[in-house]
Amino acid sequence: MAEEFDQGTIIPLRYAERNVQGIVIDPHALGHFKPSIGIGLQGVSRLMGIDASTLSRRVLQIDNEKGLKLPSGNVYRVLQILADDGNDYLTIEFSDWSRIAGDWLKKPGKLRQSTKDSLIDFLSWYTAQGLYASAYTLINRVFTRKDSEAVRS
Repeated sequence: MAEEFDQGTIIPLRYAERNVQGIVIDPHALGHFKPSIGIGLQGVSRLMGIDASTLSRRVLQIDNEKGLKLPSGNVYRVLQILADDGNDYLTIEFSDWSRIAGDWLKKPGKLRQSTKDSLIDFLSWYTAQGLYASAYTLINRVFTRKDSEAVRS
């Protein structure tokens, strides 16, 4: 049986030999027991090589919502979520982070080369992991933690 999650549940994840906190945004957004999950600005700054302060400065209040505005002018939805550790996190959904990385690489503004390299590494990992997850789910009807670890090695 699948585990039930509430909004704000922290899910420990591993990326590029780093521990990352995923945060449940909506417990059933993608179907029953299939939550939408995001990563907070602080957590993703380590993954993408962009300072958390740079990300925070780009968060704007637009009407009653927050948005991350990139040099391209595109704005991505930011949610403030109270997590089960008692902290508030500015969070963006997983799939938007890949769009953000691509968008920022297309119109980098003043990004350093090392940050561009980190964004490319993030997209490489994201693509490989996602494609393997899709393929293994089709073939085996499941993508396991062991499969995920094998893809990362």
